[in-house]
Formats: sequence, structure tokens, C-alpha cells
Amino acid sequence: MPGKVPVRAGGDGTLPVPGWDDNYIWTGFIPFEKLPMVFNPTQGFIVTANNPQVRAQDYPYFLGLDQDRGQRAERITEMIQNNPDKISIDDMVAIQTDNQELGGLEIISNLSNITFDKPEVAAARDRMINWDGEMYLDRPEAALFAFYWSHLLAGTFHDQLPLDLYPYGNHFDLDIITSLEAKPNDLWWDDITTPDIKENRDVIIKKAFEQAYAEGVAKLGTDFGKWRWGDIHQITFRNATLGKSGIGFIENIFNRGPFPVNGSETVVQKTCWNVNEDYSAKCIPALRQILDLGNLGSSRMIHSVGQSGHPMHPHYDDFIILWRNFQYHPSNWERLVVETSNPDTLVLLPGK
Repeated sequence: MPGKVPVRAGGDGTLPVPGWDDNYIWTGFIPFEKLPMVFNPTQGFIVTANNPQVRAQDYPYFLGLDQDRGQRAERITEMIQNNPDKISIDDMVAIQTDNQELGGLEIISNLSNITFDKPEVAAARDRMINWDGEMYLDRPEAALFAFYWSHLLAGTFHDQLPLDLYPYGNHFDLDIITSLEAKPNDLWWDDITTPDIKENRDVIIKKAFEQAYAEGVAKLGTDFGKWRWGDIHQITFRNATLGKSGIGFIENIFNRGPFPVNGSETVVQKTCWNVNEDYSAKCIPALRQILDLGNLGSSRMIHSVGQSGHPMHPHYDDFIILWRNFQYHPSNWERLVVETSNPDTLVLLPGK
């Protein structure tokens, strides 16, 4: 990890401190030779997906608190280890565009022990417990998981936390719920708004799933098989200036979307969403790139919108469909290949 990381006399940088007080000044940076590193690991590969690269208790310096909890790195490692051959360009495409929700599969496992009165809810539960965890835009199970995850967090925490501390459904929350589900009578499960009743895990799980199914019916219809995650999980590409003007016809010129998208909060192909808002994507993997250091000409890349910043230009938005469909452009490396691939050429001439 080659970046400069400050060493502080006091505090850890997570909260404001009095800048005039020398007790909180930076005393230097973590020495380069003591930064986390790995060289030729025995497993033959290195995986990083915003997850901590060292255990905090085993490392003398503070590196931050907001790292990914590791589900995405776990999935990447699993895909590499399950591949019997050397990793190819196509294998890397599959890894970069993977949508399996490992954390979600843990969360739904406890549904198998719950009895539901309505047959349509029980049937949806049966499909969920056999779900493969894929958050594809055309999957009804992906939509139901999102509804369930939202109501499970609300039913567990909203009665005991102020509004500004409501969990929003990220990787930390997955870890917390996974831990709590192993404690069926933990106090967090009890709904303090019903003082005469002491709820446990299974009561909250049942209620959350029933509420999730009801929300799905209200939003997507009574036929569960026709639900689509992409009908609620969508991305709008907004221009950073005029695209947020609040003037409809101007925004329509500069913005593109909404478009249904695959993905979720803790999958490799991460598309964030907040359980306290709608289900739209708040962040995306805007750039995907695969470099072949043995033959740079076979490298591939794609980004999410287009090469031009001019909204009337054909290259303003011509990458969107390719990006959504997990397709890539070749990274032409040799000059001859570039010149024979029908390029557009921009010629700049001095003014007279």
C-alpha cells in the first residue's frame, strides 16, 4: 500500500479536533518499509476489494475504519480457487461482473424455520431459500431480498435508534445481522413499542418477510415470477452541473436514464443502494479494466457513459448499453491497430 498515511499525536482522524492544539498534529507518516505489503504469496494471487489488508490488532498504525468487511474479496477468492485452469481474460470479466450476494445468502438461511400462513408468501419463501444469491436485474428473488433486507433492518433497529442512526444496509449491517441471528433472544430483536410483548428473532423475521412480500406486490404486482430487480434498482447518469439544475428540460438534455442495473451493495459488481430511501443505485463501478501484461493489445476496458462531454455528440452516451451488458472495448495498443480501427481524429489548428 504505497500511499502516505499520517501518524497523529492524538486522535485518529475520524472526528474533528482542535487544529490549533499541538496534541493533535501530524508527527509524520507511516514509514514506507512498514506499510502493509505482500510479495509472491504462496496462494499465487493477491485479492483486494476495499477490504482491510491487515488485522487492526496485529498492526501498530491506524489505517481507517471504513473498509469493506470482506464479502466481495471472499467471493473473488472463491472464484479464483474454483477455477481449475490459469486465469484468463474471460475469467477476469466474470469476476469483475459477478453479482452473487454472499451476505444475503447468510441472511435468508433462517427463513427455512419460519411458518407462513398465506400460501403465496410461503411459496415465495421456498424460492428464496433455494436462491443462488445472484442480484441480476431480471431476478424476482433479488427484488424480494432487497425488500426483505429493508424490512428486516427496520424491524430490528428502528424502534431503538434515532432516525439519523438508522442502518442503511451496507456490509457492516450484514455482519451485525448475521451475528444477531445467532442470538435468537437478543434484546435487539424485541420491539420496544410493544411493551406487553417480547419479540424474538423469528417473530421479527416472519414479520419482515411478510412486509417485504406485501411491498413487492404493491410495487411489482401479484405474480412473483414477474418481479424484476431492475424495475426498482436503476441508475440515472446525472451531469454534475446542469444535470442537477432542477429545470426539467435542461436536465433532460444532459442526463441519461434511468436504466435498470444488476448488482447490490456487497457484491463484486457493486451498485450501492440505501434501505432508507428508494432502491435506486447510488454508486456503480464506473470503470472496468483488465490488463494483459503479456500482450497489452488484448487488454480490455469500458466505462459507464461515453468519451465526449458534449450531450449532442454520439459518443456522449454510447458506452451505457455496453457497460450495462458487461461488454468491453479492446484497448488498442499497437499504432497500426489504432490507425486501422476506423478511429475518429481530432485535428487542432492554430487560429489566424
